[in-house]
Amino acid sequence: MGKGADIYSASKRVDDEFPYEPVGVFRLLKEIHRLDARLVPGADYDTAVIIRDLKDALDSPVLTVRQRQVVALYFFAQIGEVAAADLLNTAQPAVFRLIQDSVKRLAGALKNPRPPKYYRYKVKPFENRRPLFVWLNAVGSGAAPIYDVPREVMDDILLWMAENGEEKSQEVLRQRREGPPEVRTVYENPEDEYPVLTPRQMQYRNAKEVSTAEVKPKFDAAGWKKSQVKDQKTGEWIGHKKKIYTFLR
Repeated sequence: MGKGADIYSASKRVDDEFPYEPVGVFRLLKEIHRLDARLVPGADYDTAVIIRDLKDALDSPVLTVRQRQVVALYFFAQIGEVAAADLLNTAQPAVFRLIQDSVKRLAGALKNPRPPKYYRYKVKPFENRRPLFVWLNAVGSGAAPIYDVPREVMDDILLWMAENGEEKSQEVLRQRREGPPEVRTVYENPEDEYPVLTPRQMQYRNAKEVSTAEVKPKFDAAGWKKSQVKDQKTGEWIGHKKKIYTFLR
């Protein structure tokens, strides 16, 4: 008898990985971008159901203004607790507590089809009219969904973080203007650049090459690339290293 798809096992696996408890909801929020991206029409029904349930809970009135803003920033805009605290003009421990309380409320909403409505503490709207803060006001009031971060808002978050000294954001903006670093191989021997190898030797060579994992500053050595080629006559493996340098465009 041929093997078929065990939909019951798949469903149980999803339920076990993302239970409607605080730990499962937190994991689901952290993984939602990856899970949402892999969905296609008619596939992975159970994952689609839990994502739809989560978005319904996020749309329900179970979170306060600050909780909605923190969940949007931390899980969907994917910025850290420190940056979220700076944006909301609060302390990092307060952001941590808001995340924990939000997850508990969302877990309750997922288990209860008619969750209680919580009193939303009044929070003074941001007066800044740049896209980031206009969006935060809309999310906090419920006028915009927590899980949908417009592209212009993501760009403004990147710009805001760069303005406040975040090095990765500054580098992203620099590469958008000037292009990414260019990695070039500097061969120790000129003949290595155009080796006279058979197709089989080239196959062995490509299989043995190990690429460098990190890009270093301008004109700095990024590491070594090792390759080995088997001599068809002697059967010996011939290995050598090439130094890798990086150059900014």
